[in-house]
Amino acid sequence: MLANTVRGLSQRHLRTLYRTCILPVMTYASPVWWTGKKNHAKLLTAVQNIALRHICAAFRTTPIYALEIDAAIPPITVTLDHASARYADRLHRLSQNHPVIQRLPEWHEVSNIRVTIPLPSYTKRKKQPVKKNTLDNLRRQTYNPREGERIQPFTTPPWRRTAESWNGRLKIVGTEGREKEKAAEEHNQRMAIIKETQSHLAVYSDGSQQKREGQLITGYGFAGFRHGKEVFSIEGGMGTTAEVYDAEMAGLSHGAAKAVQHAIENPNPTPIHHLIFFADNSSAITTIYDQKPVAACQGYAQRFRRSIETFLEADPRNTVELRWCPGHKGIEGNERADKLAKAGSERWAPTFYTYTNARRRSKAKALAKWRELHTQRQPRGGFSQANGLPPRWKPRDHFNNTKREVYGRLIQCRTRHGFIGEYYAQFVPSESVQCQCGHRFQTREHILQSCETYNDHRHILWDASDDLNLEELLGTEEGIEAVAEFIKTSGAFSKTGRTRQDTKEPEPDEEPGEVDEEEEIDEEDGRIAAEASDEED
Repeated sequence: MLANTVRGLSQRHLRTLYRTCILPVMTYASPVWWTGKKNHAKLLTAVQNIALRHICAAFRTTPIYALEIDAAIPPITVTLDHASARYADRLHRLSQNHPVIQRLPEWHEVSNIRVTIPLPSYTKRKKQPVKKNTLDNLRRQTYNPREGERIQPFTTPPWRRTAESWNGRLKIVGTEGREKEKAAEEHNQRMAIIKETQSHLAVYSDGSQQKREGQLITGYGFAGFRHGKEVFSIEGGMGTTAEVYDAEMAGLSHGAAKAVQHAIENPNPTPIHHLIFFADNSSAITTIYDQKPVAACQGYAQRFRRSIETFLEADPRNTVELRWCPGHKGIEGNERADKLAKAGSERWAPTFYTYTNARRRSKAKALAKWRELHTQRQPRGGFSQANGLPPRWKPRDHFNNTKREVYGRLIQCRTRHGFIGEYYAQFVPSESVQCQCGHRFQTREHILQSCETYNDHRHILWDASDDLNLEELLGTEEGIEAVAEFIKTSGAFSKTGRTRQDTKEPEPDEEPGEVDEEEEIDEEDGRIAAEASDEED
């Protein structure tokens, strides 16, 4: 109802609609009932296949795995396994006092706290054998319960102070849609003014993640500047079980504590009344003070809040600003913090699994499984030559930016399931297999490489492949973009082989269904002529 192969919602919006409105209903409570049974997967796969064909404007005979890769929607089994892993991650971040944790047998071995379960258990009933694979979903651990991040939902009361509670003394400024080049210029102009005053202390913080010996190591760093001079700098490591977001939050937290300490210990000759924190991670800037009670990095956010509030309560003249600054744009303080963060990642750190890291590894594991399934499948048919792009979570540019009608012909071309003579020969014998140029048998290779009808547009394809190699044209991002442009301008792979004439858009002042008087007369004449023809017959 919302889209066909020509107009309506784009494939990008249809994908969003499916993932946000349909998929959650299909997989509701799946960590409880998903045990790997083929019957469950078969029912849900049938629904997803219909959605994929609608999203990609593909024929019913199109291979589904090709649509999954192009729309960045994994097989339903991968989705269900990932949902179970995410549920396990959420279990592991719960407090050890949580009643759900007390019901998991494996947690009793690592938890030193015993809490009476408030609800009656089912142990009085006849003991039933535990379903192994159901319990395995609950026991799936992505980090050790002894060494993982815990989140306490009641540490911050609902009546806590917000940024607005300080009457303008605490400002939080994110990207606000600014371009990096313009933001860097504005930042340098602002810093030129701040350097002239002794009452301002600017703190730059950053997080870094690098790959060493096959492992990702993470670190943070921050530096404080007063009157144009660096007054303190610290670097720290977070090991292999943290993410960049964790490092950004750690840098801001430790930097705030150090900045307040420096302001208290150095009141002369001019006291510090203004703290300004800069970071190139907009998410960390906007969440570290007004953080949700169940969000990740809870400890860093609480420490940052305590430091800031201590400084603001000390003197009514004190102010604090949290500002985003673009990274890698020649900003002196940001470059210094980045250098410290990279050095900090080399430092040893005790193993502490963060919730963000657990989510990232669960997602990476699901993607690895999807790619393994893809490599095990032997590509056949028309998509074998276009099968050059590996699966990934985000759709590629040609999916997001191509016009709906053109994208439909593009996916039909890449899979060879479209308005082509060779497709008609296999699936629609009643249709002619001859090409518009007179060639006796129309194939995809003929249209792209030698059809005289499209000679004026073939230069678009030559820019992507000198010899018009189909694997380069259909299986690489550059080639796919060239084929999309070729299809758009030439009308190739359409039913008629010509470009489609767009229908006139209705004028804003026209009412829906409004018809001209002349059109009404023409329609009436047509009806009368049809009735007369029927009478003659």
